[in-house]
Amino acid sequence: MATGTGKTRTAIALIDLLKRANWVKRVLFLADRNALLTQVLRALKVHLPTVTPIDLTKDKAIETGNVVLSTYPTIFNAINRNDSNQHFISPGHFDLVIVDEAHRSIYQKYRFLFEYFDSLLVGLTATPREEIHRDTYQIFDLEPGVPSFAYELSDAVTDGYLVPPRGVNVPFRFLSRGINYDDLSPEEQQEYEATFLNDTTGEMPPAIEPNALNHWLFNLNTIDQTLELLMEKGLRIEGGDRLGKTIIFARNHEHANFIVQRFDHNYPHLKGKFAQVIDSHNSYAQALLDDFSEPHKEPTIAVSVDMLDTGVDIPEVVNLVFFKPVYSRVKFNQMIGRGTRCCPDLFGVGQHKQEFLVFDLCGNFDFFNQDIQEPERKPPEALSTRLVKTRLQLAQALKNHSANDEEEQTQLKDNLLDHLHQHVANMEQDNFLVRRHLEAVETFSQRERWENLSDDDIDTIREELAPLPNKLPREKELAKRFDLLCLKLQLSIVKQDHQFTQYRDQIRDLVTQLETKQNIPMVKEQLPLIEEVKVESWWEDVTLGMVEYVRQQLRI
Repeated sequence: MATGTGKTRTAIALIDLLKRANWVKRVLFLADRNALLTQVLRALKVHLPTVTPIDLTKDKAIETGNVVLSTYPTIFNAINRNDSNQHFISPGHFDLVIVDEAHRSIYQKYRFLFEYFDSLLVGLTATPREEIHRDTYQIFDLEPGVPSFAYELSDAVTDGYLVPPRGVNVPFRFLSRGINYDDLSPEEQQEYEATFLNDTTGEMPPAIEPNALNHWLFNLNTIDQTLELLMEKGLRIEGGDRLGKTIIFARNHEHANFIVQRFDHNYPHLKGKFAQVIDSHNSYAQALLDDFSEPHKEPTIAVSVDMLDTGVDIPEVVNLVFFKPVYSRVKFNQMIGRGTRCCPDLFGVGQHKQEFLVFDLCGNFDFFNQDIQEPERKPPEALSTRLVKTRLQLAQALKNHSANDEEEQTQLKDNLLDHLHQHVANMEQDNFLVRRHLEAVETFSQRERWENLSDDDIDTIREELAPLPNKLPREKELAKRFDLLCLKLQLSIVKQDHQFTQYRDQIRDLVTQLETKQNIPMVKEQLPLIEEVKVESWWEDVTLGMVEYVRQQLRI
């Protein structure tokens, strides 16, 4: 079953069914990492509270649980016990053994476990059926390439349970890997794996001179360009103002640290928690992983060394950066699976996650001869960028607009220009993105420079300055969307165009929704204004100042 389609949930349902049918009493669930056992333990408590699960890596009282979770080394050591006080685990102790990520490398190292227990055996894997080694099928007495059941990524995408990956074109020159795994015969592939495959990590070393690869991976320009590409083209949330949850797969701990150092240097306004290393070197790694799993907590970018490669279910992940070569097809498919989970309303109400992006810096798709489509649509402009452009457009339109209340219109124009000036004046000039436009930033950091803008000035602001980050306090996405809607409404009043009705109705719909939240004190205070705005007559002679007052009072 493809990653994200519910292998663990299916296994729990199978345990429930077999226990209710009295086919099994005790179950052993095997996984290769402690983090996966933690996830299974949580899932059992939610979906099957009638069983008594224990994690053998933490609790050695195996006789107290009827569902035992263990890593392979832990159960192996328990069988080969040296302490006579330990409970003896007989071949008939378990009636069902479930093997997570069952594949050839596990069988090669721990085949004794499969031969020792006299039990039913269930193997789970996310590896596509044609890519599972024939040895794996033999463990389960199956014909090669014919699993008992298969539900693959294409099926899940078609049925709407998973989202597909899209590849971002990476304009870098890569090093050649030497031997291409898919160019080898099946016998040569087995020999290559037997020689180079790391049973613990699932990695195989490259057939190239390692210093050349390391030099490229640790090159300062390579990392800076990669981070810029991610921040420019990565999928974003909060109206496009914030990068979505992102995993960067680093080569090792030193590489991961260097990536975070360069991120903090290039994006000082996000320095600290936004991008963090999550690997076994960090004693708080599990706490960081828990925070990363929370949609509104930092870090947003997790730079991982092996810990996030498999078994981590975070639906909000929308960007994967492969900053290392992967030499195991099994592991590569698992890593891709970190982005496949569906996530409703991720980009706004009714705007669900439809895809995720893969930045493949080390040619992994080419290595495994896999195709990946590029994104079907251009990423939308950030909400803050649209606000800058719309404020600028409205300020320019007001210059030639005649109004009954000239003072009111002048005040609105000054407020707009103040906003625009603050957007530029609060830019972090040490930021390497800002430094490229430093002359324009310094010019428009002067408030008087905004009073008489030429056509060239307007083009510079729209194209160069509007997309740049600044250090102004973050505002709620809904408040900024309301600002943008009010600005568009004011612009339609000035232009006297047909879009006025559309924007008016959107505002009336929003205030009607606000009225249902009277338990919020800020909403309750504005109920008289909300009642006014809902009425048709309020809009008959609406002015720019009236809309501005509504914007200021209701941007809750």
